[in-house]
Amino acid sequence: MQKDKRCVLAYTSMYIEPDGKIRPCCISGDFEDELNFNDYDTIPEIYNSPQMRSLRKSMEDGDPLSVCDICFKGNNTLMPYWNDNWKHKLDDPNLSDENQNVKSLDYLDARFSNICNFKCRMCGPGLSSSWEDDFIAIKGERGKQHIDEMTMIHADPVSKFTAEDLQKIEHMNVGGGEPWITADFWKLIDSFTDEQKSEITMYVNTNGSVVKYKGENIMDKLAKFKQVVIGVSCDGFGKIVEYQRTGFKQKRFDKNFSYMVDYCKDKDNLILTLEYTITNMNAFHLQDFIFYIKDKWPEIGYDGIHAHWATTPKFYAPALAPPPLKNDIINYFKKIKTNPRKDGVKYHVGKINEEISQYSSNIDHSIDAFLNHMHNADIEAIKKLGPNVDDIDPKHFHDILDQRREEDWRDVVPHMAPIINKYLQLI
Repeated sequence: MQKDKRCVLAYTSMYIEPDGKIRPCCISGDFEDELNFNDYDTIPEIYNSPQMRSLRKSMEDGDPLSVCDICFKGNNTLMPYWNDNWKHKLDDPNLSDENQNVKSLDYLDARFSNICNFKCRMCGPGLSSSWEDDFIAIKGERGKQHIDEMTMIHADPVSKFTAEDLQKIEHMNVGGGEPWITADFWKLIDSFTDEQKSEITMYVNTNGSVVKYKGENIMDKLAKFKQVVIGVSCDGFGKIVEYQRTGFKQKRFDKNFSYMVDYCKDKDNLILTLEYTITNMNAFHLQDFIFYIKDKWPEIGYDGIHAHWATTPKFYAPALAPPPLKNDIINYFKKIKTNPRKDGVKYHVGKINEEISQYSSNIDHSIDAFLNHMHNADIEAIKKLGPNVDDIDPKHFHDILDQRREEDWRDVVPHMAPIINKYLQLI
């Protein structure tokens, strides 16, 4: 019997990038024949476009298009998560018709703007407007031409969604840029009635730099939804996070995050999580970060931490690290699988059996998933991801950025010397 190669997101979701490019989800690759938000008049035309229908057909035929290699070959966990979460949809015989058309958009994954007040080192101008000058400094005339030719999403993208489109949405995943400072995000939020909000779940990713928008309390606005998971990006504490996430200020973050923690104490529908992106910069910092959060915000503890990993740019992708560094990272993660504090969270297996995790199920799973990625990821597929095809010299990259940002990698990430000085080649 042929294994089911369908992903429920190919039938229920679409991901919108700030330049209007449409992908099946936030981690997938690009369609060979580009699909763009700006080229269509209605939302149903997009989710039943030839590209989306071809992807569904390829999955049903057991040979998914390469656009989805990140899960099928890269061992990402997004597909199994949503296939399990929305199994009832995947099992629905009316999920699509004989031509692979679907009836509605159930999951909106949108980044309507690249406006951002951070310029994280693993990012770029496509998802951060603050990156533009640095991008030109690194790439020269070629970078300037790229910026000049960038086509962002048309004005007022939310207006393309009709009341009927919005009525069908069950879940939203919203990021940026930085959504909490972006007008289009708030227009989308305000497009739903309070009754609709009470039926919609949402994940929103923020850098935690603001807690108000035009004088309005952001948490008050989010509290009207059925459930909102607020994923606050934080890749460490102190020097390492301020280096990796330029724009991050520890004191400001601590103040804003403490406010969010206090606000959510009596709000069952607001869930705070911390999102830690593992890179070659901060790979050896994770356990220190876990204990720092547990001690500083016991309300968040171990349960509120989730880790994932970078696959671009290539010199920050752990799976592509030179073998000696990659082995050091793997050994470090094997070591931290055991919590020396022995104060893991209890959880139930089934209805009766109680077990104690090393940290929490979230962290334990993140570490196991990362190790699986390091051992089994399709290296060639990762090398073909857009930003990795561009051959950026890591020494030039860091020399320019460090000079412009008044930083020095030697002070913060000296273990990256083999990559930056090119003593060792990336895999």
